[in-house]
Amino acid sequence: MPRETKKQRGIFERPKGSGIWWICYAGIDGRLHREKVGMRQAAINVYQLRKTQIRLGKFAPEDIKSKHKSVNLAEIIDDYIKASQAMKRKSLDDIRQRASWWKQHFGSRAANTLVKNDIEDARLSLAKSRFPSNGQKLKEGGRSTATVNRYLATLKAAYMLAIENEKIASNPFRKVKLQKENNRRVRYLTEEEQEKLFAALPADHHPLVLIALHTGMRKTEQLCLKWQDVNFGQRVITVRDSKAGKARHIPMNQVVFDTLEHLPRRISNAYVFYGALEGERLKDLPKGWQECLEKSGISDFHWHDLRHTFASRLVMRGIDLYTVKELLGHQSIEMTQRYAHLAPGHLHKAVEVLSRGKTQLAPEVAPRRKAGIGRTRKLLKGMVGLEGVEPPTNGLGNRCSILLSYRPT
Repeated sequence: MPRETKKQRGIFERPKGSGIWWICYAGIDGRLHREKVGMRQAAINVYQLRKTQIRLGKFAPEDIKSKHKSVNLAEIIDDYIKASQAMKRKSLDDIRQRASWWKQHFGSRAANTLVKNDIEDARLSLAKSRFPSNGQKLKEGGRSTATVNRYLATLKAAYMLAIENEKIASNPFRKVKLQKENNRRVRYLTEEEQEKLFAALPADHHPLVLIALHTGMRKTEQLCLKWQDVNFGQRVITVRDSKAGKARHIPMNQVVFDTLEHLPRRISNAYVFYGALEGERLKDLPKGWQECLEKSGISDFHWHDLRHTFASRLVMRGIDLYTVKELLGHQSIEMTQRYAHLAPGHLHKAVEVLSRGKTQLAPEVAPRRKAGIGRTRKLLKGMVGLEGVEPPTNGLGNRCSILLSYRPT
């Protein structure tokens, strides 16, 4: 049974059970003032502060009203977009797309009126709705759990920034939990599918796919690659701004080396995969990528699955998971464990190492005897002499005479 909250003078919760606390006090002129604070303990502290200010004559109701003026959701979302732009977030385009959905859904609503039930209803709408993605056809079944979580995280971050800017007092997302995601999907190209894909792809698109297949780089890492980060002497590619926030070095095999060496360059453009405009990189996948997949008969395949193909082929060729982890740039081995099932014999090979060579951990085991033989010999040993002849036995006469080939050890 939950503990009852002890009543405290001058503070109250509104709405009941929301966790949002207000304070009420009389000013110097005797007029009542109500102020929204947030958490209960914070409300108690602010109430005591206001009483002290009133007693010392330093209370200014106008400042409080301007501080807690009502702002709508669109305003705090715009603030978050500006802050993300100033920080040069790599996912700025995704943030704008998600922010646009929230503005259409709740844009004109006051930010401090949003409660948990509103967010849960929005979660259901996100999960059920059909939507366009990267110019592709509308998908059936709505957004995935991971995508819905990204939408919720965007609005949550906008609220956190608004609290820092003192535009609102509390965050309605503090009681909302993100759903558990299943990122274990591993889709990779078979050799047959790869042949069909390259047959359907235009020749000028082959380098993009080859580099992805033989380096495992993420799409953004590959499209942002500059020539200064390609070291032909040491045969190494440097990814300076990876998802983990630190540089990563990828060795070039012969396919990558030859592909990059024969790529055309522009003097005025530093990018390996340059765009149509002067000095810009290629912004997205080449046109016709989806059509090539359909023409090849390849279904349920995304560009990121080229990275899965890179990792899967390494594991299936016997490369250990730790090495694959380093090549992919994963922060933890748990991320790489998704590929472990592709090497079904690796556990058997690991324990088999102990039985090889002269340094065995256990002595040689004698062949297994048939059940009951050991016990019989032990009983007969007490009955039969060292000569192997049974001594005379009272009561049995000549009916029992046993000759054994027993030799003590």
